Amino acid sequence: MSTFDRWFATSPRRLLTAARAVLFCLPHAGGGASAFFGWAQALAPDVEALPVQLPGRERRIAEPVGIDPPAIAAAIASALEERGAPEYAFYGHSLGGWLAFEVIRELRALGVQPPARLYVGAAGPPDIGLSPELRGLTTAPDDEVARRLVELGGVSPDVFDYEELADLVLRLIRSDFGWLESYTYRPQPPLAVPIVAFAAAGDQIATEANMARWAAHTSAGLTVRQVIGGHLFAQDLRAELTAFIKADLISGAPSPRAAGGSVSQAGVA
Repeated sequence: MSTFDRWFATSPRRLLTAARAVLFCLPHAGGGASAFFGWAQALAPDVEALPVQLPGRERRIAEPVGIDPPAIAAAIASALEERGAPEYAFYGHSLGGWLAFEVIRELRALGVQPPARLYVGAAGPPDIGLSPELRGLTTAPDDEVARRLVELGGVSPDVFDYEELADLVLRLIRSDFGWLESYTYRPQPPLAVPIVAFAAAGDQIATEANMARWAAHTSAGLTVRQVIGGHLFAQDLRAELTAFIKADLISGAPSPRAAGGSVSQAGVA
């Protein structure tokens, strides 16, 4: 398996012939590239969706679980070079939002041109720390972790009826939240990247007020857009999110405004 194929869930070749931008997608804790199932078809042909496949899950299940922003940044820099350095952007959901932020910082250190956008869903900025509702999952008993995952809506209760599947989910969750809990925010200059933050009305973890605090991390403007849903809304709102992102990246939709940002009370469209 090539480095590219190991790191990215690629789109069918027929979808890519007219792609003018690339969207790298980073999943929530415990998730993999399949968290963005259907995004490639929804964004084609203008945008190539490249969900990042993290180690230890799905087709990389034989590898040790881990999160390594410099390694992800190196893989993305290589993918951009392979594609002739096209316009590109990130979508990161929950844990993926923090991870995308760190990867963009790593790309900046490598001298790679900045992305056109950072889209963040259900994740306050990393400098405010992990929400109290999400702390302690690394060491909590299995039944407590399972209960909290089901309450978030990201895992069906049926998953825990199957021992091998439950063990895999719990292993990924403990590892991913280990990264989140050990994360140390390092002050650096704001990103020269417009940020669009999606805040779900039913999300008690990443509230609209918390999402608005991304304004401190961009010198190019923040827009907060409210959506209908809970914490893990990316798949439920796939059609709305991908339509907005495609229009924003390709069709000249209004860009984020001044660095203070703005808040939209409407949906994502």
